[in-house]
Amino acid sequence: MMHGVGPSDDAAAAAALELQESGWEELRREARKLEGDLDVKLSSYARLAARSSSASASASASAASPTADRSSWKSTELEIQALLDKLQDVNDA
Repeated sequence: MMHGVGPSDDAAAAAALELQESGWEELRREARKLEGDLDVKLSSYARLAARSSSASASASASAASPTADRSSWKSTELEIQALLDKLQDVNDA
């Protein structure tokens, strides 16, 4: 007696495939969101660099607070690293 693929097997396979595809779509959406968040943070980081560069070139550089600048840099770096870690986790999933 031969066992073929019955309608219930087809339905189960289709449901499993649909579940897998929806999981992939969810991961893809999450990755795109994280990439967008990274773009924003990297733009902020670039603005910090430009501001730091122009401040050091100007006479008013002595008026700027180096501690505040370092704090902003470090905070932005930590946020970028956290987003990269999350993106890595999504990519590994």
